[in-house]
Amino acid sequence: MITINTNLSGIMIGRQIDKTNTDLNKSFMRLSSGVRINSAGDDPGGFGMTQRLTAEIRGNNMVMRGVNDAASLFQIADGATSSMVDSLQRMREIAVQASSGTSTTTDRNNLNAEFLQLWSEIDRIATGTTYANISPLMGSIASALTIPLTAYSGGASLVLGAVLSHAVTFSSLAGCTTLNLTGTAGGTSAALSTISGLDVAIASLSSMRAGIGVMQTRLESVASNLSQFIEAGEAARSRILDTDIANEVANMSRTSILKQAGMSVLAQANQQFGSILSLLRS
Repeated sequence: MITINTNLSGIMIGRQIDKTNTDLNKSFMRLSSGVRINSAGDDPGGFGMTQRLTAEIRGNNMVMRGVNDAASLFQIADGATSSMVDSLQRMREIAVQASSGTSTTTDRNNLNAEFLQLWSEIDRIATGTTYANISPLMGSIASALTIPLTAYSGGASLVLGAVLSHAVTFSSLAGCTTLNLTGTAGGTSAALSTISGLDVAIASLSSMRAGIGVMQTRLESVASNLSQFIEAGEAARSRILDTDIANEVANMSRTSILKQAGMSVLAQANQQFGSILSLLRS
């Protein structure tokens, strides 16, 4: 039907061109941002899913940060206790040397001077080892200290404090404060007693280091699992959220062609409508 009051063809074509422009603008946005869902209206279901995945990923990243901080704390404690064990081993060597019947009082006094310096060094390491204002070797960590292992309320947690809840100064390790190598003139009883105390200290510190090693292994396992969870979450979110570049370029090309064709047809429709009006005027 031909009408003269309303250019129906032009209106219909114009409406289609508007829709094509909207689709083309969406393609431009998706290609420029690299994201398929730029607003909730683009895909309400996908938008909700990506928000949940984002919350889970960010939560797991924070859990990973806590695990890494704990691993750093135990790494520092392990390095410090390693130095302390070295000092204890040297102190035991000195005590064994002092227990020899061939050692004179002067020899024992000289050995005792080194012995006391090593004692002081062990205490210095214990008091001076810190991480983020925490002194892991001074018993300042509560035995119930925990870190979360999941990003969910009520999820699993790992107790850290039990391993580092005791001070490891020399006196606390050896169980006494009076060890020395010069207890009796010309004798060896003081040195032999010191060896016994050092054996207790070495055993105590070795047990602590074993506990630290267990925690380090556990934390490495947790970090590995968290990395896999985060990677899987990122991949799932990417599949929903990110733009399929090849597919979107094809859509953009198709929409551009439709727009050009629509503009051409609209021009012809307007020309036809104008011709009818001109004919009627003549």
